[in-house]
Amino acid sequence: MNGNLVFKTNLSLSSDPREAVENCISEAYEGLKDVRFAFLFTTDSYDHRVIWETARVLLRGIRFVGLCSGGVIFEDEVYKKAIGVCLIGGDIEVCTSIQGDLSKDPKKAGAYLGEELLESGIREGTVFVFPDGFSSKVSEALKALYEVMGPSFDYLGGCAGDNLRFFKTYQFTEKELRSDAIAAALIKGIRITSAFGHGWRPTGHYFVITEAKGKTVNKLDGREAFSAYCEAVGPIPPERFAEVGLRYPFGFSSSSGYFLIRDPLKVNPGGGIEFVTEVPAHALSYIMETTKEEMIDTARKVAKEVKQRSENPSLALIFDCVSRRILLGKEFQRELLAVKEELGKGVGIIGILTFGEIGCLEGVPFLHNKTLVLATLG
Repeated sequence: MNGNLVFKTNLSLSSDPREAVENCISEAYEGLKDVRFAFLFTTDSYDHRVIWETARVLLRGIRFVGLCSGGVIFEDEVYKKAIGVCLIGGDIEVCTSIQGDLSKDPKKAGAYLGEELLESGIREGTVFVFPDGFSSKVSEALKALYEVMGPSFDYLGGCAGDNLRFFKTYQFTEKELRSDAIAAALIKGIRITSAFGHGWRPTGHYFVITEAKGKTVNKLDGREAFSAYCEAVGPIPPERFAEVGLRYPFGFSSSSGYFLIRDPLKVNPGGGIEFVTEVPAHALSYIMETTKEEMIDTARKVAKEVKQRSENPSLALIFDCVSRRILLGKEFQRELLAVKEELGKGVGIIGILTFGEIGCLEGVPFLHNKTLVLATLG
């Protein structure tokens, strides 16, 4: 790793998209030389065509990747309407790619993404992956990406979303602005250390998912999914399902014993349960639970783990599930403060509230829910 790296972050709360991007990037640029790359994080309440066009002008000749989200995290606060930027200067190698039609052909999108990144000639480093969180086929795209690029790379990131309107998200690089897409940046020359966790544990209730397609589970143990779920957690009026499902997600045990979380979202007219992200059919699923203190303690443990494995980090990127923010409410700042305290002074923090998080289990990228992914750069 080279010792000449410089990281500069900035935030703008302006409601005007052009002004917000101009202020954010211009102020971050001050005193910074040899800028090679930028992360650009936004919220959904802006005209993203204006954001992208303005960023292309200001970052002319510089590669960048970005997405809209449910909130921008800056230091120990989260903002529902903001634009955040992280500029990286120094001797690094970087390339970007963006592929569309994620929902239509996820395997093609993931494979083309990997092929374009490899065309750069970079053969090691970290792949930051930012898919559209409203697609039901993100896991298929991640699998295809890994099949092309393999285990020589680390993979992490988060899914684009909005402020729970479930309308439309945006992903972009210096090349294109798209929706229903998957964007990525491959970076070599920075020591990047990552970890993730969620704090959820099994309640003791479990099911076999006997019928599922994409995001929808129709049957659990051969029975209507909603009825079987209610038997496990108690009677639920359909209109309150999202509220209860938020507290009792599904968990799928990996070979290492770690539980991948899947977030139930709503009940369909036929009694099927629709999830935030796709759910595997014929798998054993557990009903999970947690407490606010367990969630905050997990965030602290994740930050501690990253800090212990890092070497003089200067910056931390955080991809934190939007549902953790909803569950914690006013206590969410305690989660951010716990991360900041463990990382220590001198480590800047920037990131987003995500609709699905990406981190590696046993070297392979997986899609997570209700999870905090943290990466230090230095």
